[in-house]
Amino acid sequence: MALKTVSGNAISFSSSDPTNNFTKAKFVFYESSSSSAKVKVGGVEELKVFLNPQTIKVTKELKIEKKASTETGKPEVRATATELKVEIGTLWFDTYEERENVREKYIDVLEACLDFHKETHHPPAVGFVWGDWVNSKLEAEYRFHISKLDVTYHMFLPDGTPVRAE
Repeated sequence: MALKTVSGNAISFSSSDPTNNFTKAKFVFYESSSSSAKVKVGGVEELKVFLNPQTIKVTKELKIEKKASTETGKPEVRATATELKVEIGTLWFDTYEERENVREKYIDVLEACLDFHKETHHPPAVGFVWGDWVNSKLEAEYRFHISKLDVTYHMFLPDGTPVRAE
């Protein structure tokens, strides 16, 4: 299997190797977090990453509400919701070999997930799918809305076209 350095500690595996069994992570777009209906964002229903993340952080938090009981005057405690937060580590998108604009092909799609939609009052939900990381029982639970996106561009063609993004 051929290895090539992309940047820093990120690596890519040559796709010409027939034993290459690496599953690429991808984003899948849905109408909402409770819907199984896929939608197109930027003309695509899913978006594969160039290099899979090295880290995924999942935070699941029970929201608790305290209020005074009218009968006893003591605080009454009850759970009001469960909040799930998924932080995906560094992802790489690369279009150098195709000489395409990485911003137009990938980043604009992810940025569209942060746009407000007047009709639904929320952007599309996103599923992060990567092999067995989320099995089918948890797939709907791990749909979320992108709340923040930081992008750094690392490589450009001579005319200034960005071709690698982190």
